[in-house]
Amino acid sequence: NEKFFIMIEEAYIDKESHNNDSKDTMTCVQRYNDCIAYCIAFTMLHPTTALIITADHECGGILESEDGYIYTSNNHTNTNVPLFALGGGVKEWINSTYELENIDVAKHIASIFGVKDFGLQGPIVPILPPETTPVTTPVTTAAAA
Repeated sequence: NEKFFIMIEEAYIDKESHNNDSKDTMTCVQRYNDCIAYCIAFTMLHPTTALIITADHECGGILESEDGYIYTSNNHTNTNVPLFALGGGVKEWINSTYELENIDVAKHIASIFGVKDFGLQGPIVPILPPETTPVTTPVTTAAAA
């Protein structure tokens, strides 16, 4: 009955979208879907589990066309990404039509673990190894056409 947090990422969806490689992107999406199916089954057997499925960004500016899918960019875009939720503690997100900021997802996960002031403690200062120089230049991405 211990609470736990796990984040599962299929990073190659992003990598192959940067390459505009639809075949390999779809292979990665299928692999991730298989993992999600397992997580859904687990959540159905453990209904107090909160399952949240989303992405941190869209990449490639993927659009549906008559011939399938096309890429409009080889970079991250500012396109909103979907959020899917199932299980305990996510009722307010099911069938919701409002847009969330990504920090709202992190705050909600923290609240499940009893942390009510997550994100209110001030700026997060990353701890970097001495040989690492932080990037301070803003990065812009191409918007989907």
